[in-house]
Amino acid sequence: RIFNNNSFKDGGRFYGGWWQRIDSKYRKEIRLNNSPTVEIDYSSLHIILAYSETGIDYWNTTHQDPYDLSVRGVNNPEHKRDIVKLFLLLSLNASTEPSLFRAFRSELNYKEYPYSFTDDVLTELLQTIKEHHADIKHLICSGAGLRLMNIDSHMCEYVVSDFVKRDVPILTVHDSFIVPFGEEDNLNRLMKEAF
Repeated sequence: RIFNNNSFKDGGRFYGGWWQRIDSKYRKEIRLNNSPTVEIDYSSLHIILAYSETGIDYWNTTHQDPYDLSVRGVNNPEHKRDIVKLFLLLSLNASTEPSLFRAFRSELNYKEYPYSFTDDVLTELLQTIKEHHADIKHLICSGAGLRLMNIDSHMCEYVVSDFVKRDVPILTVHDSFIVPFGEEDNLNRLMKEAF
């Protein structure tokens, strides 16, 4: 596990597995004990956790994908969602707007998303996010992401511990888990309990 800021309250995610560094389309081919596997993830976990911290159950207030927002100059719906997701998650990790903009430009795959993101475009996107997610805007550019990672790392530990006790293989990819077919119901139950 990797913790941050010399504290066991920041970070704490499990790192190191080669399966964490490959594309999800390749992870579908992973076999455990020669059995096919399934990967199940928490949907929009950090956003849902951020709302939860403010006492709001996001999915009880809306059914809208939290990343379904407009981005100036981007018309492809899949590209828009991917860009907003990256930007929003980085905004929870960043401490300042300039550091957020730098991190976004550094992380974005410009071959896959060939757009120009000037400061004006990113400022507009940040404003759109703050308006749409007004209940958690105080967490944007606050560095809250490391605290949220700590929460999700405890959730991950809870799920993994059960599989280890039952001697069933499980692989973690931060907010998702890869398990043998037939373990989906157990995994879903544990993920809900952990949340």
